[in-house]
Amino acid sequence: EGASLILRALVRRLDGRPLVVATLASEEPDALWDTYDPLFQRLGVGEVRHLAVTHRDHANAPETCTLFDGAGGVFFTGGDQLRI
Repeated sequence: EGASLILRALVRRLDGRPLVVATLASEEPDALWDTYDPLFQRLGVGEVRHLAVTHRDHANAPETCTLFDGAGGVFFTGGDQLRI
């Protein structure tokens, strides 16, 4: 809400590259994704990717690792940081 100054600064630093949104710390990752995906798109991010890891084994899976290919940044949403 509001001017979103910090989020806008992040978007500028991406320089047109994709953004990975990590909802790892949340107990409701899908709800946060549903909030941040359209928000970052409205702020001009062309490609927003969702890093949602529910099990430790999934963290090292090839399809998870490729989310970072060419990404310009990673945004960690709120939640219990011990879950990361």
